[in-house]
Amino acid sequence: FAVVALLIVGGPVASLLSSPPPALSATAPAEANTSATTSTSPVGSATAQADASDGGPAADVPTTAPQGRTGRTWLTGSALSSRIGGFDYRWFPDGHIEPDAAWVRANIVTEQMPIIGAMTCNRIIFPQLRAALNEIQRRGLASLIKPEQYAGCYVPRFIDRDPSSPISLHTFGIAFDLNTATNQLGTAGDMDPRIVEIFQRWGFSWGGNWTTRPDPMHFELYALESSG
Repeated sequence: FAVVALLIVGGPVASLLSSPPPALSATAPAEANTSATTSTSPVGSATAQADASDGGPAADVPTTAPQGRTGRTWLTGSALSSRIGGFDYRWFPDGHIEPDAAWVRANIVTEQMPIIGAMTCNRIIFPQLRAALNEIQRRGLASLIKPEQYAGCYVPRFIDRDPSSPISLHTFGIAFDLNTATNQLGTAGDMDPRIVEIFQRWGFSWGGNWTTRPDPMHFELYALESSG
């Protein structure tokens, strides 16, 4: 198969990531703005999983947002990024995000996956993720993934849960965390290189390759399979 590289995250509080993987960076486009709004009605409708990567223990996902904390984010960088799209969101001082409910309904689903079990992610991720996990099974490597240490995929938040940081790709449901106990943020971890190689061939970047602050539990979609 062939893959076509994605993608750049845009948003009103985004800034350049300190050590992005190949083909991934975050920017703050000039047309974005953070003007206040008087809307306080709920926007989100999906239950997010709380994960442990990108800056410490998981926190509860809030259900209401303070007035005026709104923004819009999107993915750019290739024609395929339009398949993921962007959305309006509300954000919270604890770093969580509440994406627009219509975008969530259209994109975020739960599927049963090989090895791991139920995963709630962006629907676009599942064909390649399923293929990678099936290959891991076929090669007799399933025991190297600990399903009880899967720590989430769709987790709408800022990186490090810091509203001054870029929006995490977990917010788009295209990143997931595995084997968390022994692959903590800022460590080399012990992710088996065969697992990394399989995921990379199926279009996933590995956080363990990030030079400034490695995140070895973390995989994220950076390329989509192409039929060409």
